[in-house]
Amino acid sequence: MQTDFQVSAHRELANFAHRNQLAPYRLVESGNGTEYKNYLNGTVFTVYHDRLDDANSGQIEIAVGIENISTELTCSPDAITVWFLKAQKSLHSAESKSPLWWPRVAVWSLDEIRVFCSAYESLSNSRGNAIPMEKPQEPPPPVDERVVREILTRRGQSGFRSALLRAYGCRCAISTCADVDVLEAAHIIPHSDTQDYRTANGLLLRADLHTLFDLRLISIDPRTAKVVVSRGLGDTYQPLNGSVINLPVDSACHPDPSLLMHHFNQWQANEQSNG
Repeated sequence: MQTDFQVSAHRELANFAHRNQLAPYRLVESGNGTEYKNYLNGTVFTVYHDRLDDANSGQIEIAVGIENISTELTCSPDAITVWFLKAQKSLHSAESKSPLWWPRVAVWSLDEIRVFCSAYESLSNSRGNAIPMEKPQEPPPPVDERVVREILTRRGQSGFRSALLRAYGCRCAISTCADVDVLEAAHIIPHSDTQDYRTANGLLLRADLHTLFDLRLISIDPRTAKVVVSRGLGDTYQPLNGSVINLPVDSACHPDPSLLMHHFNQWQANEQSNG
């Protein structure tokens, strides 16, 4: 049975959805919430009143469809992720849950619901200032296939990068750099070896550190979570040697130690071969 607040919350969010031309669809299969879809039939957000975190019992949790909002507003998923992280700071945390594992936020009062609604409407109204989505390009000629593969390897799928931005709070795992435009999704085991887009096979790294990580000129010792830097690198990067990496708050998003060990062993081999 829903609490009085949950009933009021659903009513408030239904009014908000109506103002923004989002149509409600009852979750028949679970009965624990309502999802709101846009004109593209993509779910923008889902409101849950059951199966919540213990800390949010009696409240509601809102799961946000990053990719669907991105498509609706024609801006990048990364821009929506940054917006969500900012909005989240004004509300309460909530764990992502299956089957979609969408990022969630909890609200405990009608005022907080209005904060969420206002943040979404501000995002929608400022779509012209959002980071634009890349326009589809014509297939490159065969001579450029290697370059295209390298670009895909570096940037990763947009969902992979968005997941790492959320996990690491939009900060580089090594340098704590928070400039989103220069943060990249680094595969621990390269994309060319395995198409593994789990956060456990990823690190959010500043672009230059991503390059050095791929070249095995820097690595991470999984036994200590400390950065190791090749002796061949100059004074710019040596201060990072021995620094402890910034791990996600959610332990489920931590890099896989076995994958890091594989990378670390390759770094050690490079150091030995270079004397």
